[in-house]
Amino acid sequence: MNGDMRLGDFFKQFPDEATCRAFIEQKRWGGGEPICPRCGDTRTYRIAGAMGFKCSRCKQRFSVRTGTPMERSKITLQKWLLAIYILTTARKDITSVQLAKALGVTQPTAWFLEHRIRAADERYIGRKGKSVQAVARPISARRRMASAALNVPKPNRQAHGRGAA
Repeated sequence: MNGDMRLGDFFKQFPDEATCRAFIEQKRWGGGEPICPRCGDTRTYRIAGAMGFKCSRCKQRFSVRTGTPMERSKITLQKWLLAIYILTTARKDITSVQLAKALGVTQPTAWFLEHRIRAADERYIGRKGKSVQAVARPISARRRMASAALNVPKPNRQAHGRGAA
């Protein structure tokens, strides 16, 4: 994704889900063979009709979303990429209500997207305590944040609520 791309250009570059999937695969694995997130083996094969992969060694099934903030999410990859684009190119802070209107989703869905993207930004770029837009950063940092949201595993889940120790 270019840092100076317009919204219309975004939809030209990512017109459908297959194009988004190919883009993320290229960013994660550099155009090479997919790597199993469980055992690290490169002997994988694409599962016919299932938009995923299977490791020949450990028999684990995985997809381009496995080990990223997009894991276990039913939101389309195009909406994930559009949310990353909007959050990284906005000059001011964007609320989940504004993001929901821009993406055509509900406010809780936009909140979920925003928090997953910000968690990836805080964990892998080191902007903890600041919003994604709080720091005026050059285009290279925008690209780094977009890459962080696509390339990195999700943080470990911690217990929340009354029974959390």
